[in-house]
Amino acid sequence: QAARREGAWGAWARGARVEAAAKVRQALEAADSPALRFLWWRLRRDALRWTALRNIPRAVARSPDGRHIAVGSGSGAIYLLDARTGGLVKVLRGHPEQILFLRYAFDGQLVSGDWRGQVRSWFPPRLLLERKLRYASGALIGAQLITATFGREVHVWRVPKTGRATLVKRLPESKNSYEIAVSPDGKLLAAAGIDKKARLWRLPEATPIAGALLHESAVRDVKWVSRERLLTTTVRGHVRVFAISRAPGAPETPLAPKLVLAFETGQAWPHAVVIARRQLVATSGRRGRIALWSLRDGKRVAWLDRRSNAPSAGLMASPDGTRLYGSDRDRGVRAFDIRAPIRGQRWRPHARMLTNAAFSADGKRIATTSYDKTVRIWSAARGEVQHVLELPAGARVVSFSPDGQRIIAGARDGRIRVWRIGESRVRSFGGHEQDVMALGVARDRSVFVSGGRDRKLLLWRFDGAGGVRATNLGKHDRRVFSLAISRDKRLIASGGVGGTVRLWPLPAASAKAAPTASRVVLRGGTAAYGLDFTPAGELAISLTSREVLLLDPRRAGATPRRLGRFAGRTYSLQLDPDGKRLALPGSDHVLRLMRLADGKTRALYGHRDEINVARFDDRGRVVVSVSDDSTVRLWDAQSGAPKWFGAGLLGSPPRLLSHHGWRTLSPHGAGETAEPGRAFAAAFDGARGAVRTFDQGSGAAGALCVVRRDG
Repeated sequence: QAARREGAWGAWARGARVEAAAKVRQALEAADSPALRFLWWRLRRDALRWTALRNIPRAVARSPDGRHIAVGSGSGAIYLLDARTGGLVKVLRGHPEQILFLRYAFDGQLVSGDWRGQVRSWFPPRLLLERKLRYASGALIGAQLITATFGREVHVWRVPKTGRATLVKRLPESKNSYEIAVSPDGKLLAAAGIDKKARLWRLPEATPIAGALLHESAVRDVKWVSRERLLTTTVRGHVRVFAISRAPGAPETPLAPKLVLAFETGQAWPHAVVIARRQLVATSGRRGRIALWSLRDGKRVAWLDRRSNAPSAGLMASPDGTRLYGSDRDRGVRAFDIRAPIRGQRWRPHARMLTNAAFSADGKRIATTSYDKTVRIWSAARGEVQHVLELPAGARVVSFSPDGQRIIAGARDGRIRVWRIGESRVRSFGGHEQDVMALGVARDRSVFVSGGRDRKLLLWRFDGAGGVRATNLGKHDRRVFSLAISRDKRLIASGGVGGTVRLWPLPAASAKAAPTASRVVLRGGTAAYGLDFTPAGELAISLTSREVLLLDPRRAGATPRRLGRFAGRTYSLQLDPDGKRLALPGSDHVLRLMRLADGKTRALYGHRDEINVARFDDRGRVVVSVSDDSTVRLWDAQSGAPKWFGAGLLGSPPRLLSHHGWRTLSPHGAGETAEPGRAFAAAFDGARGAVRTFDQGSGAAGALCVVRRDG
């Protein structure tokens, strides 16, 4: 309605989407409705999508003064955007085909080339070239124009004051160059070629510098870090930095380049932009993900955008190094603010849904696994990520060693990984042929059992060399979803597809051969997702029929007692150390704490998607839960109040945001509440002023408000 009042809706319907987007943005910023303000905050929280262009962006360039961003589209139009607000300044028309390159000269002149072979300069508009060539890149240096052409050499042209450019020189050794770049002082030219070489020439004579820069694959991009450093990227995602020193006594004569840094990005065909003031380089590949890398050691600093799968059409940085601009092929132009302190990968929360969690024996650490193929170690007190382990195959389940110094992770490739926290080495142990989907751990963490898609059950014990050794127990009926070890370490329970639950005797450490005898204690038509033993030896079972049962496996033919039936499926369960309460994570986004004595439950609200796992610490004081909403949450086990949660909700790159404890905020002053039983969470991001309310009794999440900087 606000957009309609501003007259933007009709413009949108007529197809003027750029102008309409600017008006819609202004209307949202000025709206009085809290819902519209919240919508605008959601749109901006990761990256500011400025405008929806009518055509896919093909190239992007920044003016030398940093005031404008030029975006070339597939229709041949060039959009000039305000670099601060993203508003449309002007549309430059003249190209009949899609834009292939855009480049600002040092004097602020803009040069562009299209698919049909036209090269134009602007301010004022002028046609420089019109040939049946496809220009991949170009640069204008005073009266000299340099172009790179698909399938041809790099050409050097003279640009008169009037009329079209005339050819001066061909550089025959530069055939099939994707990209060219001119050094900041305008005295060196670099070209990237598909012959796995990058070459250098001295300007303005365009004389080659001896020695091509060899690469392992075709060179995709070249960028100057400084007057004496050149960065190259290859189609396979390799990045190299070369130092180009000057001859003693002859500063105009460059010597042969020397490789000073090399690293891999894991991105195919990456674009690159250098942020020299921060010693960073940003890359974006075919999948659209934008990553920041340090030019000091080649390590990845952060991800800026992992949401879009659209390939990038170009990247640019502001002159002061505070913003990054990117155009992608989902018809969007995005701006990223990188002024916030950039934290490394180890500080980022999980990027995808979480699958498992575990406490250390002292309760000071929490380990979590996720579909982003990482295992993260959290501080239970502060809610901060301390360590990150990246596994190529990913991990579904995790546990700590008895001393809390090692992590045991069951991977999707069927192997068990053992990692001493903080070390680079990860030990791998085989045994399973397919995914490890379940891990049953003894209370003292001295022994654990694994199972998964191959139906095999393996019993693991720690050896004296810091590894583990396996004993094959046999096979379950079908895929294994859940495992548990009794508190006296005599029995193992296994459950999975089909609802069959089996009991296995746990062999002694000195036993040479594992017993294969097992017996069925429950058969059903639904899968058994969760298992745990009470101190008395009873077995708690959660089924996909949304029921939770309690069964005495020591009595043959015993009928299970139903503890409850819930609105959502319970994917796992765990009893507290005293065996008096059950933690039941639900697919209905609710975490329930149930008392076994009377079956009463407390519902804890806060997650926005299915909860996969909930775990008590060894003292039974706190509960950790992980969810498909990519968050980790810690709860007080007695009151049910949330203690902290970590989620990548705001910022570019997404920062780890943790909310700690309870604090009363109200118009009546500290210590008072406007409504009985209502308390407010502390602001979890001071830079944005975001505050979420919670119900102190149930923990239910309430409204989210965003306080502007002006109050």
